[in-house]
Amino acid sequence: YHSSFYALNRNLRAPTKEFLEGFIRPFGIILGMGTLLFFNFVWQGRELTLAVNITLLAAATLLLFTIVKFQKLYTDVSKETLMKSPDHFEKWNAAEILCQKGHDKSEEIFIHALQEFLPQTQIAAHILRSLGRLENPKVIPILLAHLEDERHEIRFASLSALERIPLSQQGNMTQVFSKYRMIHALKKLFRVERSIMFRSR
Repeated sequence: YHSSFYALNRNLRAPTKEFLEGFIRPFGIILGMGTLLFFNFVWQGRELTLAVNITLLAAATLLLFTIVKFQKLYTDVSKETLMKSPDHFEKWNAAEILCQKGHDKSEEIFIHALQEFLPQTQIAAHILRSLGRLENPKVIPILLAHLEDERHEIRFASLSALERIPLSQQGNMTQVFSKYRMIHALKKLFRVERSIMFRSR
């Protein structure tokens, strides 16, 4: 619940929290204790241990399938919030959620959102920083392109994102070319940029 808080509609957050903490949590404790008491009443010794282990294994398996089933839905809800929510704060939190591991095609979602919100400086800068947090070298060309943006915030966000992307010393040809392009673009930026914030990095 806590990790998906900002993926919920704002109007549903408070009722969902009250429902989970006020009903589901106590009900889960009562159900668990009742199940253990029932098992203790029906079985003894090794049979009791076996019954508890089987129940725990079945619960873990069910939970795993539930997580896998709802993982795509979780990504879709975060994408919907990022693209369509009128609240900038909710957009930022949706981007934070999409930066977490386990989301498919986060890069594609961010790239599409960047194209959509590029005129909005603050949102575009946050999306660029989010691309950097993915630490995927494939997004380097996009970040390099925005180093030449006329807006200070966009250039700085692109530079911050590039700093987060690792490039191995013995990478493939694509990484070698990306590293070359990055060095060339940073040298060019250093020559023309007068801001101390840029030059100090």
